[in-house]
Amino acid sequence: MVPGEGTRREVLVSRRWIQAAALVAVFGFFVMGLLAFRTYAAGPPVPRLVVSESGQELYTGRDVADGQKVFLATGS
Repeated sequence: MVPGEGTRREVLVSRRWIQAAALVAVFGFFVMGLLAFRTYAAGPPVPRLVVSESGQELYTGRDVADGQKVFLATGS
């Protein structure tokens, strides 16, 4: 090393590879976030009312929502 020169180290990977890896990571997280949002926003369809063939009410959408609350509260 010559006195007076900067002590700049040589990198093992070029700057373009680091930029490409960062771009791929950012794009990947963007896509995962987009898919997570779409999954959350487009929940499964819940029927308002389910009846048997004889016309008897089996359960309503409110029953489904109550069941979901119990499921999420107990974690089972």
